[in-house]
Amino acid sequence: MSLMEKMRGGTDSFLLQAVFAIIVVSFIGWGLGNDGPKTSEVANVDGERITSSQLERTMQWVGRGATTDAEYASLQQQVLSGLIEQRVLLNEAERLGIEVSGEEVEYTIQRMDGPTFGLIIVPNPDDILAAVNGMVPKGEMLFVEEKVYKKAKLDRFLASRGMDERVFREEVYKYLKVRKVLELGSLAVHVPPQDVKRAYIEDNTSLTLSWVGLPTGAFVSDVPVTDTELQALLASAPERVQASYDAQFERRFKQPAKAQVRMILLKADIGGMDEDATRARLDSILAEIDAGLPFEQAARKYSEDLNAVDGGDLGEQTSQQMEPAVSEAIFGTEAGQRTDIVRTNRGFAVFLVESSTPASEQSFDEVKELVAKEILQKDRAPAFAQEFADQVLASWKATGQAPMDMLAPKLLMPNTAADLKLNATQIPQLGPADQLLAEASKAPAGEVLPEVYTVGGTLVVAQVTSRQDADMSAFDTEKVELERQMTLFLRQSFQQQWSDDLQAQAKIERYLGASAQ
Repeated sequence: MSLMEKMRGGTDSFLLQAVFAIIVVSFIGWGLGNDGPKTSEVANVDGERITSSQLERTMQWVGRGATTDAEYASLQQQVLSGLIEQRVLLNEAERLGIEVSGEEVEYTIQRMDGPTFGLIIVPNPDDILAAVNGMVPKGEMLFVEEKVYKKAKLDRFLASRGMDERVFREEVYKYLKVRKVLELGSLAVHVPPQDVKRAYIEDNTSLTLSWVGLPTGAFVSDVPVTDTELQALLASAPERVQASYDAQFERRFKQPAKAQVRMILLKADIGGMDEDATRARLDSILAEIDAGLPFEQAARKYSEDLNAVDGGDLGEQTSQQMEPAVSEAIFGTEAGQRTDIVRTNRGFAVFLVESSTPASEQSFDEVKELVAKEILQKDRAPAFAQEFADQVLASWKATGQAPMDMLAPKLLMPNTAADLKLNATQIPQLGPADQLLAEASKAPAGEVLPEVYTVGGTLVVAQVTSRQDADMSAFDTEKVELERQMTLFLRQSFQQQWSDDLQAQAKIERYLGASAQ
């Protein structure tokens, strides 16, 4: 995946999504009722406890975004991961001897009081990302709540959350230490000018691709198999043929009983209905039928089912589609006769059995040659498809056009993927296609790509039908911002990798919904 795609796609990492924001949110939960006789341990990092009160306090800040128990539990695990990650980073800050001065703490708090920041409040965790991506200047702190508190209300804010200023300053101190750890190595990260230019070209060049997929399954029935080859497979690998038969038996070689039926239904599935009266009505309808009224006309006149307009015609029904009582009645009745009255889940019904077919099975001996033939065809289909694809490629190259005379008989049609960027890694309707797209990114308009590619198990032949190169006249204007974004992303990636490495080296035990690491 290209750098620009990674920047657009982001990451699922808890830290990288909100490097500073989540740290601050979790730290506010830290230190507030950390320990005590009623506090249980939810995790342990290198011998240092993370307690349930820390987790619960943090969840009071971020848990408002969860609307279901499952969402809350998932968010709780994310927050615990954040607390663990922060503890690891704090330990690393202490190991490196990183310090934070009182002036830095005071400056940070004063910035929080400033008119450009205040305490920015967001209602749920999703808004954290929006805040970090644009609302909150670098180095400023984010708090989760429902309102915006300005400078004059800071003391009231702290009091309302049960925080005294000493604890609050201590948490700001910890936050700054972690931020320094994260920035320590990443500040040296830079993006070479040639990488900025390449990223600009990749993101501003587009092409249109015409491609055809040749799935192996489209060629299975075309593979010729001789009787000699069939008998050879049955003799050399009878267990393979038997296994294929067994796997398909229920779906293909076992047929349930079927019947063509009509139905008259009087509903009795509504509370308070008089079932005796409903049954008596159906008896009177059957008396009319016995007196000469055709069943089909009676269904149109009296049935309370939607198929009444079709004379009660249910079409062909299998025994598996019917309620047990209905199946027993229908398949216990001869063709041309009607069933007795049946109590169904919906009411009282009577069925006319127009025709029926008993259940049947095809034995292994009856179909073994068919199964063997299909095995051989499936085995040879990939080579058959590859040969056909090579022929399609050769014809396409020779004429510059997709060979419809070859494709149409196979019901195969070219597809078009428009506006593909050079840094794309997948093709719509086809999926990830790194090798194909890498070749396409170098091809001029009109060029058929040089080989048959395999994408997700499908053979693909493709042509670049158009290409729009990047407008380099705008590069000088945009390169500064692009370099800034790329540098920020790479620094965040570095920070995440560093954090991941530190966690991998630490002794971490989770006691809430996860095993020891």
